Amino acid sequence: MTFTLTEANRLLARSKSGTTGGNTGAVVLDVSAGAVQDAGNVPNPADLNNPVTETGDAIAPAVASGAIDYGTGIMVVTLTEGLTLTTQADGTKFHINNVTGTDVVTLTQAEISGVNQGSRTITFQLTEAHRIAALALSGTAGGNGGAAILDVDLGGLTDPIGNVSVANSDNTTLSETADGTAPTITSATLDYNTGILVVPYRLPFLIM
Repeated sequence: MTFTLTEANRLLARSKSGTTGGNTGAVVLDVSAGAVQDAGNVPNPADLNNPVTETGDAIAPAVASGAIDYGTGIMVVTLTEGLTLTTQADGTKFHINNVTGTDVVTLTQAEISGVNQGSRTITFQLTEAHRIAALALSGTAGGNGGAAILDVDLGGLTDPIGNVSVANSDNTTLSETADGTAPTITSATLDYNTGILVVPYRLPFLIM
């Protein structure tokens, strides 16, 4: 009988294990009465404290998928395992490209807005300059016709027990949401000495 644990249960079991990241004592398996039946439909009695042979977690996290919204500038990267701290990802090793290895848009640590261990995600809030630059590489309106890709350099990810990515996690095609947000004007300044009117705006647009 083989079980594949959910990410939440895998992490919980590891925390109680005798391996790195655990509490020094190996886990045991308890089987409640009636958990299984034999061919004659006879249920098992309670069977507690069974020893478990443990294999430590030696696999570093990698990128599984990514999605970006060009309207909000939010990019969500899903990993093969979850992180617990934003510092376990090096934002400077994340690049949005149209060709792997070109490093057109290199992100920053400050753009990492959060991690979620359970959903195995890292969320980035791109700066306005990076949002616009990434949009130009996209397969959406305003882009170059092909979906942008995400490259992550080696050393860009470290899991909660210290396994560091030792290979590039490159060429992940991003799932793209087009920019559907209209530009807005919220304020203006007028210098009566020069007659110069300055109108800041949230999104770039063309004067028609």
